[in-house]
Amino acid sequence: MADGNCSRPMTSRRKLITTSLGSGILGIGFTSLISRANRGENWPVAVRRGSYTSPISMQEIQEANTQSRDGVDQRISNDVNSPTSRIESSQSNIVGYAVTHREDGSKQHYTVTAQDENSVRIAHERLAATVNKYQKKNFSSNIHSEYRDSENNVRETTDIPNQISDEWDFYDHGQWDEVGSLGVLTSNYDIGRVSSSGDDAYTLTHVYGAEPLDDNIVGDGNITHDWSVAEAPDAELHNYGPGSFGQNNTITVSAGVSSAERDISAGVSWSYQPGLTGWDNSSYASNIAEWPVDYQEDLPSCGHHGTVSAEFASSTVMTQPVAGSGIQDLVNLEASHSFPQTACNVGAIEDLNWTWYLSTVDY
Repeated sequence: MADGNCSRPMTSRRKLITTSLGSGILGIGFTSLISRANRGENWPVAVRRGSYTSPISMQEIQEANTQSRDGVDQRISNDVNSPTSRIESSQSNIVGYAVTHREDGSKQHYTVTAQDENSVRIAHERLAATVNKYQKKNFSSNIHSEYRDSENNVRETTDIPNQISDEWDFYDHGQWDEVGSLGVLTSNYDIGRVSSSGDDAYTLTHVYGAEPLDDNIVGDGNITHDWSVAEAPDAELHNYGPGSFGQNNTITVSAGVSSAERDISAGVSWSYQPGLTGWDNSSYASNIAEWPVDYQEDLPSCGHHGTVSAEFASSTVMTQPVAGSGIQDLVNLEASHSFPQTACNVGAIEDLNWTWYLSTVDY
């Protein structure tokens, strides 16, 4: 269950973002393609590029997913029915999307949104870099955090290490960058499933990052894994991690499942050092795992100018839907972060926030 070493209470600032992105067709000069330079040498990737005034629609994302699946059809070992996750932000538009399928059949996709016209260039640069990675079958996290502690030592956070048991079948791997004028809010997630005797367990592992642009600094944020939206009537928040934590401490994230009644047991656990301080606002009664986060300044000058990140996980158990039920809502992954323009939260503050609506496999 959740564990931690910080006890500071914090009032929940959870926001449900319900404003949908406007549909749009690709503008002149934007691409809709399978990126496969030197055919046969690069792993195929389906790409969509849009503009701020003509953003990418969910229909185009679904078409890219199908295009990717067809492009790797002869190269993958399994046919995984991975649904299209719905993605919404109240203040930014989808201007880039890349998707491929790993050799095990699971879907790997990247979404980048821009808060304004001036953010599109950076968004497209990040899209191009991700496509280049995917072509080389490099699916590592796009969050690389480096900062200095109170003793001026450089500290880094890394990708989630492989300390997750083999029972899990990971079928959906998502990455999202939301680009604003003052910073970039990033999340990477993986969804895994394990089944036993008519029951299912799902786990959501999540890397959250905040990157200030130019000479701006990081502020505070909020992360929510909302399992209350699951359509299965008996789905519940089974486990989550970490509890409250400090940014200068090595912590363990543990969110495995163990249910003798359902005959399901699968581990999810790893240790790392976060670049943020977090407080546990989770509730088993509400089926919600939630963590407000903030950068705790130990340096003489107020404000931190580097990328910071933190890692989270949660899980659920549920009765497996009957065959033919199709795709169902599973969990909402919500994230937000504020980027102050000047030190000590004085001056303009830019808020970035979004919601990813994640689904079950297609039953």
